[in-house]
Amino acid sequence: MRIEVLDANDLAIEEKFDTVWVIECSEHLHDKPAFIRSVRALLKPGGTFALCAWLAADELPSPEQRQLVVDVCRGMLCPSLGSMREYETWLRQAGFGQLQSKDITRNVERTWTCAEGLPAVLRSS
Repeated sequence: MRIEVLDANDLAIEEKFDTVWVIECSEHLHDKPAFIRSVRALLKPGGTFALCAWLAADELPSPEQRQLVVDVCRGMLCPSLGSMREYETWLRQAGFGQLQSKDITRNVERTWTCAEGLPAVLRSS
């Protein structure tokens, strides 16, 4: 097994991989669909792309919820948060066939209260 650490904005390498695993990176990219297309090009036939990302809800009905996403993006240096539906669309458009999506919010939501300084960052806006 070999692990590569690459610049997600420039995945212009010729080697192909069995698996590409991305954790909390795509939120920081301006062109998420282009990134997903780049990952698709890196995979061997039958390869696996595992992606963990902070997501916005598919529907943000209230101005307060929309503002919270804006504040989180500003505080965490993310140009935007895609929704699960958007990621699924981008993945299909990039040629990924079999998709498995899972909302694991309940498993990771405690990290918000554990992240030292995060509430101060969000309040400073």
